Amino acid sequence: MNFKKMFLTLFMFYLTISKVVAQDELTSSVLQSSEASSVINMSISPSICVVKTRGDLCQMTTYVMWQAGLAIDACLYQNDDLITCWEKKRQIKKKLELSLIQDIIFTLKDQDKVLAKQHVKVNASHSPKYRRRLRSQWSLF
Repeated sequence: MNFKKMFLTLFMFYLTISKVVAQDELTSSVLQSSEASSVINMSISPSICVVKTRGDLCQMTTYVMWQAGLAIDACLYQNDDLITCWEKKRQIKKKLELSLIQDIIFTLKDQDKVLAKQHVKVNASHSPKYRRRLRSQWSLF
């Protein structure tokens, strides 16, 4: 008899918790779907350019892709320079030819509102300023 009461109590507790969890999941999915319409995904590929030494010119072909939940008006900027604009678009894939000496930031804007940012880095494979020491400064032999 005692086992039945304990089993029924645990079962009722389980039903109550599962109902609360299901209700929370439903609420969070509604919030995510409403937020998804305002989220802009932007990617630039490749986002790293490798040069032999710092200061060399890096020339590369990149692809800029962005996607929005709703059709928007947007402009793409390289640092503060306007590259191109689009009207009433939901997604874009654009090929860009870049010549870089230093890192740049691409910004997707709707008028003055920043929608997304992406950083493109220039890395040097050889650094002329720093050389790793091969042995310690002192030695017994």
